Amino acid sequence: MQADALAQLLPQLHKGYELAVANGLCEPSLDSGCSRKLTDLSRGIAHQVDRSNAVIDMMLASARMEQIDTSSFGAHSASACVAEALDTYPFATGERDRVSVSVAGDFQFHGSNSLFIHVIFNLLKNSLYALKAAGKGDIHIAIASSSSGDALTFTDTGTGIPAATVPRIFDAFFTTKKSAGAGIGLAFCRRVIRSFGGQMRCDSVEGRYTTFALEFPARA
Repeated sequence: MQADALAQLLPQLHKGYELAVANGLCEPSLDSGCSRKLTDLSRGIAHQVDRSNAVIDMMLASARMEQIDTSSFGAHSASACVAEALDTYPFATGERDRVSVSVAGDFQFHGSNSLFIHVIFNLLKNSLYALKAAGKGDIHIAIASSSSGDALTFTDTGTGIPAATVPRIFDAFFTTKKSAGAGIGLAFCRRVIRSFGGQMRCDSVEGRYTTFALEFPARA
């Protein structure tokens, strides 16, 4: 509702600014496309609220051990979802520069783009936490498609995960974060990918890297 109010009021506010500039009441400090940008931002807020509500509903259903509703699933591009996730994730200063993407071959999965973007958000959050803890590292997202199957791999070169811990990371309510996290993120992410007909696995070497692979079977 607040985003809708902004969408209605910002054009009027910008019109008042333009009149003030035209009459010499203030110095021009905004570019000509500012009004459109502000309107797009308010629409973007409303879009993200709707998407977040859908993800929250899915997570609550998962916490109750209900099946993820697949009735609204459709075909979506993996690379388009990654691009949208990187465009909308709230990176801190300098964090976006540490993320790179390579596309050896885009692929489509049958599922929910909102849930897929949520999975990417969760992996980004965890990886950025690991990079901060290690004081080093980068993140690389690779998308590939072949006759043997499709995959998105998400690798960070931060702290890595101890070998004894790797088998537990998909357990509900298990977390390696000392002061943050409830331990439901990765468990939910794996349920999401499985609902798409894929698999999610982790490979890590402590002190070197962590890789999450989202793998989907070859299309018929």
